[in-house]
Amino acid sequence: MTKRENVKITTPEGTAIELKPYLDARTSQANKGIYLSYAKVNMKQAIADAQAGKEASGADAVNFDDLPASVMTEVKNSTIRGMVLSVDGNSFDGDKDQILDAVLDLPESEYDFIQSEIDKIVGGTTLDPKDEQK
Repeated sequence: MTKRENVKITTPEGTAIELKPYLDARTSQANKGIYLSYAKVNMKQAIADAQAGKEASGADAVNFDDLPASVMTEVKNSTIRGMVLSVDGNSFDGDKDQILDAVLDLPESEYDFIQSEIDKIVGGTTLDPKDEQK
């Protein structure tokens, strides 16, 4: 696999941020796990879909209609943990929770800027439970 260069950005207030150049499978799976922890699954529908040989079997059986609003914060924080490698040159020895804390300690406008840059890298938004691009 060709190594991709990390993405280096500077926020409007001058904070240097280093990001992964892609959403890794670990972060993607963590985000899906967050959504699925709140989803309701209609097993009868999932089995019927599987027996009918529907592609993406069971996808119609998962209901995301009742997701709490807090899921957005959980997914954003998970994505920051997975995508941000350093804040102002400090990698916090790879401690993802400390990196998240450093990002959350920034002014909200800086946080919003970082989140928008992450969304550009992942090709849309990190807030769609069915991975549909907006």
